[in-house]
Amino acid sequence: MTLIIDPSSNEEQVLSKIIRTKGKSVLEIGCGEGRISKYLSTNAHSYFGIDENQEKLVLARIKAKNAKFYSQHINNHNYPNSSFEIIIIRHKLHEINMSNQKEFMKKIYKWLAPGGLLFIIEATPKGEVQDLFSTAYELKLNEDHHARLSYSHKIIKAFIHSRYFHKVYEVKYNVAWMFKDAIDLFDTMSKKIPYLNKVENNHHYRSIILEDFGLKLRKKPLMLQNQLIIYGLQKTNRKPKKISLFLRRPKHITDHHIE
Repeated sequence: MTLIIDPSSNEEQVLSKIIRTKGKSVLEIGCGEGRISKYLSTNAHSYFGIDENQEKLVLARIKAKNAKFYSQHINNHNYPNSSFEIIIIRHKLHEINMSNQKEFMKKIYKWLAPGGLLFIIEATPKGEVQDLFSTAYELKLNEDHHARLSYSHKIIKAFIHSRYFHKVYEVKYNVAWMFKDAIDLFDTMSKKIPYLNKVENNHHYRSIILEDFGLKLRKKPLMLQNQLIIYGLQKTNRKPKKISLFLRRPKHITDHHIE
């Protein structure tokens, strides 16, 4: 697997201008291998990264010497009120069971200090990389991955509307995924989603992707775009309103992940 994410460092350029961590106490949820922790933790007063994947945390500790990393399941986070001046949620909100997302966001609200900033990074429902994952989810779970992502964006906007947070930023940007070739792409996806290791599933998946992406898969190296949004939200001092009841769960969405 030779996947290179963001070879042009576009995300670093975007986030470095938006997330100012100098002298701040920071929590990053979904830190992974420390791809953004390495530069966001440099001047922070304290920087804590949490992720479920212990193998990725080994790499994170090498990349970000000024940060402390812990292996925790996303549902087991628990911190005192007003613990952090900045909280970053990176590609994790949509992975939380939709029935738990509102309560999770309320916990984040409590953990933030007064006037603290919450940065949420999520993929948009559109984008070539998300199409790769959406196809796999549809095959395995008969689930609309795009609808799951859309729901997470609605959750964010509902908390803004309900006066938990004031929106400071909403910026779209692209992060490229560079593969050696189409074979490398399919090998990468099989490692990320074990369901695709079964021969019949893999063949079905490949046929759909080949049809959807066509001639683009012949390029070497193969570059696909992942369109992301970063929301910058500031904790308000106003009394929050009740979360809007229009947040209905999309049809054909499960609370299970691909295994």
